[in-house]
Order: sequence, then structure tokens, then C-alpha cells
Amino acid sequence: MQRRKLLILLGSICLILALASLPFIGACPSPAPPEEETPTSAPAPAGEVIELKFADYLPVSAVLAYRCYEPWGYSIELLTNNRVKFLYFHGGTLAPATDAYDIAASGVADISWANLSYTPGRFPKTEVWALPFMCGETNLRNSLAAWKMYPEYLADEFENDVKVIFLAVPTSTDLYTVDKQVKTIDDLKGLKISVHPTMARALELLGATPVSLSVPELYEALQRGTIDGCFTDDMMAGGFKLYEICKYKTTMAFYSNPCIHVMNWDSYNSLPDDIKTIIDEQSGLVYGFSQGVTGDFGCERAKMLLQKKGMEFYELPQSEREKAISMVQPAIDKWISDMEAKGLPGQELVDEARKCLEEFKDVDKAVWCNTE
Repeated sequence: MQRRKLLILLGSICLILALASLPFIGACPSPAPPEEETPTSAPAPAGEVIELKFADYLPVSAVLAYRCYEPWGYSIELLTNNRVKFLYFHGGTLAPATDAYDIAASGVADISWANLSYTPGRFPKTEVWALPFMCGETNLRNSLAAWKMYPEYLADEFENDVKVIFLAVPTSTDLYTVDKQVKTIDDLKGLKISVHPTMARALELLGATPVSLSVPELYEALQRGTIDGCFTDDMMAGGFKLYEICKYKTTMAFYSNPCIHVMNWDSYNSLPDDIKTIIDEQSGLVYGFSQGVTGDFGCERAKMLLQKKGMEFYELPQSEREKAISMVQPAIDKWISDMEAKGLPGQELVDEARKCLEEFKDVDKAVWCNTE
């Protein structure tokens, strides 16, 4: 059954590309660089190779690393006739996950992939995509919806710091536990669970004790018993080998973690104009479709791995999910009121995110269609 889903996922890509791109026509112009004027760049001297450092915190074996990030760089190398060469720094070798955004903004890396949930409060409007029970089932749906919203509502949080390649919102997270299988919301009481800082209050409302850890820190914390479980997705659980410790998974679709792919402005502005154009053409939706489909493919493949390794799966009943949604509503209300107090349109952001998700609801159906 899982293999059939993978085939259906691949077979539906063409349909998704045709349908899902229509709402974007004219909707997502590339953010402009900072207002300072930059001289027109001259073509690179013949034979000169421009090296660009790409950093992320995923292990080199992660599907996104070798099926998305590296092929994206390779496509630019080919399109520039190898005048550009990408150097990849996977596994947080240039900086930990918490500093991934800043290493691109500061120029330590030329390009990086950053999880924005590690910097709570820094990008407040974008945090709408990290609210509990906000997002859809698939990376592709969530990311298309977020990118549709990006130009009007979110771009000003980033465009002065970095050039944005794409804003991605992965599939919603589920619960992975070591010894206790969680079948009801009440089962969460007393458990120490790792969540991103933006979700701490929501988890407290469900009765668990939140612990803030980055994904690379989870394995050791689970192994030592510092935490009883964690919220992540199948691809991260597989990539970081959490199946070696966690016996159980409870499907909850609790929250997502907005991630952003960014480039240092100085690195971009120093490029010859034709190479800038190639990077622009390979950014936005071109990159987004690859990232979304690869992410969903990776999660489905990782799910098979987790099951093969003996992890027991349990899907939270709809009645329990509805109970949880009701319990965490005060956290959403608090986020909205805090935003409004800062002069930011909290309720409008929530409404617009839900509107965009509804617009792309058929993407979930196309990717995960019924194979019974």
C-alpha cells in the first residue's frame, strides 16, 4: 500500500503543477533587493568559477539534502555552464540549527535553509504558520499556501536581511514517544515532550511539559530520558534515526515549522547579471514544487522505514483531535491579541492563512488520494 502511494504521488505531480500554479499568476513577484543601489555586475572572467556555500542542519543522508538542495544547486551549475559551483555543508557543520538564518544574513554561508521556529518572536507574522492545528497534511499544500501569502503579508520580515528563495511549510508534526503509547489527550499528562518554543503554551494546555530542543538534539535527549517524546515528522524521525529509541508514533498533525531558504544579499549582488537571472528563475515556485514534492515523498518513504524498524503507529481519533483543538484555542487567541497589541494584524493573518490553505485543499487529495 505504501509503495502504491509513492507511485501515485509521482504520477500526480504533473496534475499538481498544472492546477496549483494558476492562483500564482501575477501574485508572487520576486522581492526587491535592499534600496541601496548596486552597480551592474560584469560577467565573470572566462574560466573563473564562483563558489557558493549552501548550509543546512540536515544529515547528508536526508532526502531533502540529496534530492532537493543538491539537485537545485546542480541545476544552477548546469545552467551557468559550470561558472558556479556549490559547496554543501550539511549536518550543521557551519552553524547549529538555531543559527541557520543568521549565517546567511551575515555571509558565513551564501545560502542556507533555516527553521524559523527556532527564533520565536523574531518573525512574528510568519509564525502564523506555526500555530497549532493550522496546516494541511502535505508539505506541498502548506508551502503553496504560504508562498501565495508571502508577497503581501510576510515579505517585509525578511527582504532587508536576505534574498528569499522560498518559504516552505512542511507537513504537520506528529508525536514520537519512547515507552508510552499516547492514544488520548489525557495520556499526555506528565510527559516531557520536545516542541519548538512557539508551541510551548499550546502543549502546556494539553497537559504535557514542553522542552525546547532542536531536531539534532532529540536523539541524545530521548536516549538519556531527558524527554519522553518529541513532535517532528516522519522524514526527520527517519533521518535522525529516532526509530532506534522511540517505540511509538501518534499521528496528530499538531503544528508545522515554517522554514525559509535564503541567500546573502552581498553574495547575490556580486554575481554577474545573467547568473542572478538564473538563480531568480530557479527560485520561487520552481524551487517550491521540488521542495514540496520531495518533502512529501521523503515523509512517505520514511514512514515505511519507521514501520520496518518496528515503530507502532496510532492515529489519534477525530474526537480526541477535536478535543485538543478546543483545548489549545486560548493559545491561538493569545497569539492574536499579542499581535494586535503590537499593531500587527493577528486575526487577518490567521484568516488569510486559512483562506490560502483552503484554496489548495485539493493538493492533499491529489498527493494522498485513496488507494483502497
